[in-house]
Amino acid sequence: NIIATTDLYKKISLHKISQMRNVNILYNSERFPGLFLKFGEGTTILYHSGKVVIVGCKTVKRIKKIKEWLTANI
Repeated sequence: NIIATTDLYKKISLHKISQMRNVNILYNSERFPGLFLKFGEGTTILYHSGKVVIVGCKTVKRIKKIKEWLTANI
């Protein structure tokens, strides 16, 4: 498994993102300050500061695809 970190360079509303319907999302702000986006091959943890952690990917190519999806949809 590969772990990657990145930054979206903007503050984000985790509550708004948690309302998205086309992605498997786990968010409980009382238990953890981040939002989990689960993809088929990897999980992304988003923080309100715009910081991102991507875990569980097997290839760098998959990490790049997830990052592209994030920058296009967030």
